[in-house]
Amino acid sequence: MHNEIYDCLIIGTGASGLASGSLMSRHFPKTILCESLPQIGGYCNSFVKKGKSGAKYQFDTGLNYVTGVEENGELYNLLKESLGSSVSDLEWISLGNEKMFQHKYLDGEINICRGADKYQNYLVERFPEHKTEIDALFRMSHEAFQSMQDITSIYDKIDHSTNVLSKVASYGKLITKLPKFLGYLNKTTEQLLSKVTNEEFLKKLIFPFSNELGMPFEEVSGLLLLTTPALLEGNYYPKGGSGKFRDAFVNEIKKNGGKIQTRSKVLKIEKSKDLYKVTTKRSEYLTRTVINATDASELYLRIMDPGLVPKKLKKKLKNSQYTGSNFYAFIGTDLDLPKFGLSKAVTKIFNEKIKDPVNRGHDGIPSLTLVSPTLKDPLGKHSPEGKYSLVCFSHGDYKDWQQWANYPSTKRPQEYYQKKQEHGMKLIDMIEKHMIPNLSNHLDYVNFATPLTNLHYTNQPMGCGGGFAPTPKQFKNLRITTKSHLRGLYNAGCSVMGGGIIMAVQSGVLAAKEALKYLN
Repeated sequence: MHNEIYDCLIIGTGASGLASGSLMSRHFPKTILCESLPQIGGYCNSFVKKGKSGAKYQFDTGLNYVTGVEENGELYNLLKESLGSSVSDLEWISLGNEKMFQHKYLDGEINICRGADKYQNYLVERFPEHKTEIDALFRMSHEAFQSMQDITSIYDKIDHSTNVLSKVASYGKLITKLPKFLGYLNKTTEQLLSKVTNEEFLKKLIFPFSNELGMPFEEVSGLLLLTTPALLEGNYYPKGGSGKFRDAFVNEIKKNGGKIQTRSKVLKIEKSKDLYKVTTKRSEYLTRTVINATDASELYLRIMDPGLVPKKLKKKLKNSQYTGSNFYAFIGTDLDLPKFGLSKAVTKIFNEKIKDPVNRGHDGIPSLTLVSPTLKDPLGKHSPEGKYSLVCFSHGDYKDWQQWANYPSTKRPQEYYQKKQEHGMKLIDMIEKHMIPNLSNHLDYVNFATPLTNLHYTNQPMGCGGGFAPTPKQFKNLRITTKSHLRGLYNAGCSVMGGGIIMAVQSGVLAAKEALKYLN
């Protein structure tokens, strides 16, 4: 056991753990992050692979674009709070205004531009016969977004150190805004949208981001409505790739005197008076505070001393439902991708017509997404001149791969690798059919990743990308709060606020601020 007592031990080095670590270490250098994997970063990781030609290709695991990094933007302010002056180490590339998302259908294309109002006008021009419905759907979306802004604005201004009367007045303002907000949270997106229109294609065009969750409108909470204005603020990509985003936090933590231990899976947490004893695969640590930046179920059902976890919390977590996972294809090619219509925009291919709600699928694949690190960041050395790195992903059901989950990642039976190869080539075939003919003959590098691959490299349950599924029931009963039931133990990550870089960083910053208040 280490004799020294740490001020904070953080479990996990995804975006939330790194955000917590950089803020904590600036105030308390005796901060240590424990990562079970050999690599740091979770879905903020990047990696390099060599093709048959010897060319090297760099890929991102999950950070394809972010919003809110303009000065005083939501993510910028969070990064500034976490990184301090080191926020200037991050440089961002705008991914365009006229075509942030390119959606290709069997009978045409929809280009999603920057700015919700601009996109609204674009859709009205394309479908003037549906102007009334389009306007009403966007109005509903803006109202949902404003409702969330009102709640967070009031809560963020509450000074919890002030007297009781002052806090009561602030909470009184909060309560007046809650009914409208809860009206979105407690209903499904479908329940809300069906009040305005029965046209399925309009729902999909105005709220296209539900597809990324792997969940239908009938299941996801009405809070999905606020994603359209939020995600149309403008897309950006970290110069140099997602690894540069990760490294900004890592460098700040080390500069402050903090430590990061890889291959240090946390096995057990016990509590004695005001200290936590954390047992990892490599060592034991004593710490005054703990921030869990991994899955809440992993912490409270398998790591924590069972006597420290309330029965109600155990029951709640055992019944949890997670968002979907993805199947990936990482591709290096010598084909000139811009000639085939690819750009720095996020491209999505659908096997359906724009106005036809019936998805015909392509060997069981309803849609896929394409992003090219090379096109987003031409000077970022993501591939040699004349070659391109390309990432393709589609929804992947964990249940299709679950039978091989208990095998070591490098020693699964041949049938697993055969199925992975077959499914991956279906993606390649779909790309060839809809956008890049003859791609299969120009694969200098290709590798496929299943939900089991995602699970292995990120430790997210079932390889999911967004933590607990954002259903009305789980929003009401399952979301984990930043402050736990134990003094000195705090929660961060997608179990707290959901998936996405902004949510991850925000949850990490909030957890660190609570830990700092406790330590001070």
